[in-house]
Parts: sequence; structure tokens; C-alpha cells
Amino acid sequence: MTMTVCSKSLAQSAGGAGTKSKTARIDLDYSLTTIVGYRLKRAYMVFKDDYASDPSLKALTKRQFTVLSLTASQCGISQSDLARQLGIERSGMVQLVDQLETRGYLKRVSNPEDRRVYRLEVTKAGHERLKQHHHAVVAHEQRVLAGLNKKEQALLLSLLDRIQERG
Repeated sequence: MTMTVCSKSLAQSAGGAGTKSKTARIDLDYSLTTIVGYRLKRAYMVFKDDYASDPSLKALTKRQFTVLSLTASQCGISQSDLARQLGIERSGMVQLVDQLETRGYLKRVSNPEDRRVYRLEVTKAGHERLKQHHHAVVAHEQRVLAGLNKKEQALLLSLLDRIQERG
């Protein structure tokens, strides 16, 4: 695509000696609509804004919800393994687990095979909170994805899976 660009630096690099701007035609497309990363970020912002505006989603941050969900689905996972899985520094994971433990949603359990390692378990209160929060997250996603039918939603998830698998 050919665009008309007006720029002092472009005029100077094209041989212009003065500080006046010149117009040059170049073969570049600066449109962000073709940049997948930009489009993913804009879509994420729609999700983020809706999540932030929903009072029923204030009980847990997105990270706390993720940690609680993964701990519930991987009974006895260690803090270190969970941190690795999420790509979070271990110190950041300690802080997240501390927050959830303080609220009574998680507990650390000593690993009899290695006392340096703590396994994580979701408490009864944690399961109740997770169930409530999960319902709210599902409703949030239904609002955001309302313009897509079930087949399109499944295709979106499939495409995102394919991208993630390559990472």
C-alpha cells in the first residue's frame, strides 16, 4: 500500500536540507488494523473494562481468580510449579498465595516428601468464592462475546489455542 507521509525527519532523510516538512510517498502501511497484536490488545481492553465495571467481580483480582482456579483444578500443586505455569516470579506468587491464604481461600500444606516445598489446597471458603466468581466471569464473558454466535466463539478459542501452543 502506498501512503503519503509528512515528516521533518523523512524530509531530511530524503535529502532535504531545511527544517520544512516535505511530503513523500512510501510503500508502507502504518494502519494498526492489520497488526494482530494491536487488535488482540484492543479486544483485551474491552474485556478488561467490562470486568472492572462489574461489581460482582470485585471480590478477586484476575490473578487471584487464576491462581485459585488452577489450584482447584491441580490439587496439591506447589507454589513453584504454579508460578512456572503462569510465568510469574516466585516472589510474586508468594504474595498472591499470601493474599488468598489471609482471606481463607487457600492453605499451604507441607509436602512430606520435601519439607521445603508447600503444596496448595483450596479451602471450603475458597471453593465457595471460586464458584461465585466463576459464575460472574462466565456472565462477563457472555456480555463481551454477545456479538459472536457459539460457533464463532468456539473458533475464537481454537485460534487462540493455536497461537498459545506456538509460544
